[in-house]
Amino acid sequence: MSSFSDNFKRDSEEDMLEYDDSAFYYFSISILSFILIPVTYYQVAQMLQGQFSTEITKGQCKCTACTARLNVKQRQARASIFTTKNLFKVACLGLVWYVWYLNAVKVASIESLQSFDPFAILDVPNDATQRDIKKQYRKLSLSMHPDKNPDNPLAVQEFIRLTRAYNILTDETAFENFKKYGNPDGPGSYNVGIAMPRFLLEQDNQVLFLCVAFFILLVVIPGLIYYNFMEDTQRDEGGVHLENKKHYGAKLNENMLVKNMPLMLAQSIEMQAMGAKNQEEVALLKKIKENEEIADLLPKTNSSKTAKMNLKPLLLLLAHCLRDDNVRNPIF
Repeated sequence: MSSFSDNFKRDSEEDMLEYDDSAFYYFSISILSFILIPVTYYQVAQMLQGQFSTEITKGQCKCTACTARLNVKQRQARASIFTTKNLFKVACLGLVWYVWYLNAVKVASIESLQSFDPFAILDVPNDATQRDIKKQYRKLSLSMHPDKNPDNPLAVQEFIRLTRAYNILTDETAFENFKKYGNPDGPGSYNVGIAMPRFLLEQDNQVLFLCVAFFILLVVIPGLIYYNFMEDTQRDEGGVHLENKKHYGAKLNENMLVKNMPLMLAQSIEMQAMGAKNQEEVALLKKIKENEEIADLLPKTNSSKTAKMNLKPLLLLLAHCLRDDNVRNPIF
């Protein structure tokens, strides 16, 4: 059975693709920068959106009620920055930025992209004689032979590079082509490398690499798509929630009474998601509910739709319509 590393090799060892660590780190940091910069900007803007909205409204009205309400909104905006959802997003971004930093450290330590330099491969000076080149080749070929390095998955590739470097420096035509065109085969030919790190070929890392790849493909990517586009699938082309559209379509007709409008609006998906933030709000909602005019407009029968209904939006709507003083409290 072939090993995992065989999938990255050509049929002929002479045509084996080279794994270029430095190219991988350059490619990786480019892709991460392309993704991280706009995503980070978007996330920070979303977290500070409440702050920006309160700064815009600041100074529009100096009355006591508006100033008190603005102060409450500012406190709520600051508190919304440190929600569990935002902290999770920041932690994920921080982790990916840390990966970017590790790549940046690697890139900073790379002098240049990997190139084929026969003198460097044989570790001889550029003015070395043929005798020195042959002597060095014999020395290195003995120590770098694949039979003497069975635990190195790149031993064959490195030995081929060594032999190729030797052939270039000992063949006059090949050496002239290398000096003139950058390769021993003359113009028109080129070498192809894989911008992937060499550790992927190590036997101990093969299973881990496959597990990480499958996790990203089968869990992370589908999860991100679901998380970001789930809300869009629940709305029509005009941005109206499908449940609201269904609800309004059944309720709105020529026989509907005006006094039932607040109840219909309060049953929308968005308003039902408005929960009481603290005990002070609960106490004020109870006071509003004690208003006899408001109590008369509340649902009298418990149907399947009103039994578990959140009354906060309905109470606020009715309190605004009937000018109840409790609704002016800055807590709301």
